[in-house]
Amino acid sequence: KNHILDKLSEPPLKYQSKYNSFLITAEFLEGKRCVMLRAKKLPQDTQMVPRSGIRINKENISFDPVGPAEYRLEKVKFDEILRGLQLYLSKLPFRERLPITASWDRLRDHLEGLPNRSDSFPKLKLEELPKQQPEVLQVPDYLVDSEDAGMELTGDKYPEVIDEGDLDDEISIGMDVCIYTDESKGRPWVGRVLDLLPGRMFLIHWFTRKTIRSKTFTALTDNKGNPSISEQDNQTVMFWQMSDNRTESSFDLSSFWLETIDREYKSLDGE
Repeated sequence: KNHILDKLSEPPLKYQSKYNSFLITAEFLEGKRCVMLRAKKLPQDTQMVPRSGIRINKENISFDPVGPAEYRLEKVKFDEILRGLQLYLSKLPFRERLPITASWDRLRDHLEGLPNRSDSFPKLKLEELPKQQPEVLQVPDYLVDSEDAGMELTGDKYPEVIDEGDLDDEISIGMDVCIYTDESKGRPWVGRVLDLLPGRMFLIHWFTRKTIRSKTFTALTDNKGNPSISEQDNQTVMFWQMSDNRTESSFDLSSFWLETIDREYKSLDGE
């Protein structure tokens, strides 16, 4: 703990207790070596959040091998222990007391000598810690927890980058997309590509959220329980591949993406 506390970035990591699996990687960002953290609520989830990562360490930190912690031998009351031991042994014959007291004396000498020998002990090299191998599993919807409003993983989050791309080349079945619309009701208009059609068209299954503050979007159905589907042109797509925590019937949008999409809609409205 003492080795790492002064090396942690600001603001501190928050809400990590809401997640159960973590990925910590060493990455080079802007030419600087950083330790990045991403998380997922269940080991079976396929996506880590946030995609850009949260920077764990301050800049220009040297991760030297970690030596042993302080022994705090002053908290071991050797004299009191030995006095109590002598009271217990006082009724035993000398021949039986001698090896017991000698053993305790050797133990005390050994423990009190550890600080002087600690420089020769092996040190922990963080880069040599074992690495977990990725495993992709599907999460049944009934195991997905209800959304935790305001509990998005936070910390020294590295800025997300919006990459330009060619949707005509990249669009695929199962991709989550955000659609341009002049209709202000129900924004953002988001959904999942169900099928690719001729003429740069596609079928979209619409997703919606329960409240305007929610970050979780679920598959939309009509009154009969049928999926809400329509045809859309590739040109209507605002953003794609922007979702996190994907399941068969839901996905999340981070605060970054919700704010970015909102700004784009306002630009469309001329605000």
